[in-house]
Amino acid sequence: LLSKMESVDEKVLSIVWKFKNPWRVKKSVLEKYASGQGQSDQFAAFPIHTLMHFPLPSELAFKECIVHFPLSSLSILDNHGRLPIHVLLSSPNETLNTPSMVHFLYHPRSAVTRDPTTSLYPYEAEALLTAANDRRRSSFGSETLLNTVYELFRAEPARFLQTRGLVGCGDGSSSSSEETVKTAGAALIPRTSGQHTDFRPLNKQANIE
Repeated sequence: LLSKMESVDEKVLSIVWKFKNPWRVKKSVLEKYASGQGQSDQFAAFPIHTLMHFPLPSELAFKECIVHFPLSSLSILDNHGRLPIHVLLSSPNETLNTPSMVHFLYHPRSAVTRDPTTSLYPYEAEALLTAANDRRRSSFGSETLLNTVYELFRAEPARFLQTRGLVGCGDGSSSSSEETVKTAGAALIPRTSGQHTDFRPLNKQANIE
């Protein structure tokens, strides 16, 4: 029946993942859905980017798809200069946009690449989501979210701080490196105000421009 369908809708996507269908069947359904949305070319060139816009039924469904695409897909820039993690962090889809998915899409390149549409590094985008979204904090817990921010930030803290003008380039000495690490740590320490945790950096200059 699926092979005879020229296109599929959200309901079909949900049914396919409800049962234990082989990947070849699921991939075919994804391709038909992309075709129906006029996204066949995008799905072929940027499969994970495009997948972020599909109404898959669960986080596990997204993860199953991602592991079947080449690992290099995580570090490919789309036509807008964005990586999959950038698309994820700006997605309003709460089934998709979770700390677990952020970790799942993590790639060394993604941690140090700004989203050209927001000028934010992934750790900054996650920090803003954490600070602004009460439902996200209640669903996943501040500690889990802060750990996600930290894991993204620790990829190259000196580079992030230098880019934001928080520290100089240093002279390469051990004391300079130690100072950078201290500044990095201070920038990530959350402050509690009332019932909410404030994830803004302690240094006022760290506010995103």
